[in-house]
Amino acid sequence: MVYAIGSNEPPQPVGEVWENIKRFREVYSDLLVTANHDFSDKIKAKLMLGNNLNSRLNLDLFSRGRNLSIPNYFNLNNASDLYSSENTTTERTAALFFDFGLEYNHMLYLSLTGRNEWASTFGREKNNFFYPSASLSFVFSELLPDDKILSFGKLRYAYAQSGINPPTYSSSTYFASPFITDGFTNGLNFPYLGHNGFGYSTLMGNPGLKPERVAGNEGGLDIRFFNGRINLDLSYYYQKTTEVIIERPLASSSGFGQVYSNYGELENKGIEAVLSLTPVQTKSFQWELTTNFSRNKNKVLRLAPGVDQ
Repeated sequence: MVYAIGSNEPPQPVGEVWENIKRFREVYSDLLVTANHDFSDKIKAKLMLGNNLNSRLNLDLFSRGRNLSIPNYFNLNNASDLYSSENTTTERTAALFFDFGLEYNHMLYLSLTGRNEWASTFGREKNNFFYPSASLSFVFSELLPDDKILSFGKLRYAYAQSGINPPTYSSSTYFASPFITDGFTNGLNFPYLGHNGFGYSTLMGNPGLKPERVAGNEGGLDIRFFNGRINLDLSYYYQKTTEVIIERPLASSSGFGQVYSNYGELENKGIEAVLSLTPVQTKSFQWELTTNFSRNKNKVLRLAPGVDQ
């Protein structure tokens, strides 16, 4: 059907078809060596040493066809306007780690861990980082005489650090297939008039990226009464994130749109409480009640220079 110039009748929709194929492959390997030793009846220790290797491949193949010749036949061969793009990312990490535990008289427990990790997403200047953790718990009820009221009591404290790698291909500037559009039209992309080409990606690489650091503290109290009929678990935590990896916009006159940078600090703290009761407990029936309360506060402590919100 053909419409005359200036006709008020809209053109018939000619249809569009999309095809998107996503593939993900991960190769993961752990090597663990463990040892246990009892120094005495009261002192026991364990040690684990390990190595981890990881490789991840992501493939994203997208195809789009517009202006279908045969209505409702959604096949790319039926389209006169074709567009296709392919995105492939590979990331590899390696790590060495340990986990040491010490127990004293079923009352005092100490745990120490550490992990050093290498990642392909870093630049040449720095490609590894180390993060530790430590926890200590004290079962004070072991010092109290047996009674029918307080059946268990424990105090605990833990400190842990973790690191977050930069995003894939954020440490270097790469070439990509350009695509220019205004959001309303099909835009311009290669191949163009029979010629193919590549240009700088709009993301500028930053070889000096550091890992995003998260350090957390947590303390708690766990007490149980009447052989577990009344249980109370209290926790307080404080977590601080530094060297936050953010995508910072750049002036388009630079030829780039954004760059990943380490900027900003975040604070996260809160409390949690869990109270559980067993009002009725028989050989054939048990009724349990649990209630919990939590409060969490997030706060931005610092932003990039020149940014106030």
